[in-house]
Amino acid sequence: EETFNNIFPDGFKHLSETERARKIYDYMTTNLNYSYVNFRQSGYVPQKPSKTLITKLGDCKDFSTLFLTLGEKVGLEINLVLILTSDFGKNELILPSSDFNHCIVKAKLDGKEYYIELTDKYLPFKTMPGSLIGASALEIPYNRDEITESKLIRLKDQNEVPANFHSRYTMKLGSETSTLNLKTTVTGNLTSYYIETFTTEKGELLKEKIHEGILNRASNNVKLKDIKKHSIDKEKAVVEFSVDLESDVKINKIGKLFTFQPIYFLNPYNHAITKWDNRSYPIDYALYENADSYREEMKLIIEDGKTFIEIPENQSFKFKNHSFKISFNSIKTNELSILIEADVSFENIQPEDYLEFKKFVEEVLETRDTFIVYK
Repeated sequence: EETFNNIFPDGFKHLSETERARKIYDYMTTNLNYSYVNFRQSGYVPQKPSKTLITKLGDCKDFSTLFLTLGEKVGLEINLVLILTSDFGKNELILPSSDFNHCIVKAKLDGKEYYIELTDKYLPFKTMPGSLIGASALEIPYNRDEITESKLIRLKDQNEVPANFHSRYTMKLGSETSTLNLKTTVTGNLTSYYIETFTTEKGELLKEKIHEGILNRASNNVKLKDIKKHSIDKEKAVVEFSVDLESDVKINKIGKLFTFQPIYFLNPYNHAITKWDNRSYPIDYALYENADSYREEMKLIIEDGKTFIEIPENQSFKFKNHSFKISFNSIKTNELSILIEADVSFENIQPEDYLEFKKFVEEVLETRDTFIVYK
């Protein structure tokens, strides 16, 4: 009761169902910490919600039970849902079993149903982590007066905000060192990592973690000079940050011409997924992907008096629900912009479609071999 009054000091009747659920979610993710140790918690029976609040600790079923209890007090329709996360495969629970490894809640909010994860305090409300997409789920009905049949289902991606990666940079090409200003925007469930990073890390530790993340996705070695700024909008599930970088971009001289390759900071596809000549089984694509789309914008600037020549042709490729576009645009004689747009799908790649998909990926990756020419 004390916690309830703390969350809703002015009552709740004037709030929509979504606003009520968000207030409970925000309170829990702000004030409670996820904890699971075998000797402390029961494998099946949740601890009382009052104990979760007093200790400020709980595991997935403890948090789900607390959310349900508070939600019932504000008139929300909520059920517990047992989960076997998607990394355990699709067929693990074909036979009757109690081998679930997670618990979440299903909430009906303003006429729509949502599956809500409660153990990641940095995850924005109504976003679903990748481990839940395609997971096996069993709903546990709260209202036992109604006779309902519980069926094992597969959770679909129901994120209200898509998981997108957007990279924008301006690079001034130098003979020895090139300087870049890189702006990155992430949305949806991808923001959880960055919200945690910017919230918990400071100073040199923050720079090291951000630098490591950039290096993991950069096609060239880059050096982080400074983190300019960052912004977090957890309610809209958007994180933006800007950094200054340096890189020793290799410039090749051929007679009076110079060539180089641009730096890429996003990797929607790679060779690892298509290294085999043939496949006998489907590719579980959700194991390779965590974003819905990628967008990369580059602005390349060379010294005054030099000119970009032989601008590469625009290209686009498509495979079912996967698409990739790359376009080049001359802004000035010494300024060139490149735009890459990639939409991906979590659908499995079937064996009979593998060769077509392999061709699509190889065509996309060939664009990475493009050289920019200037004189």
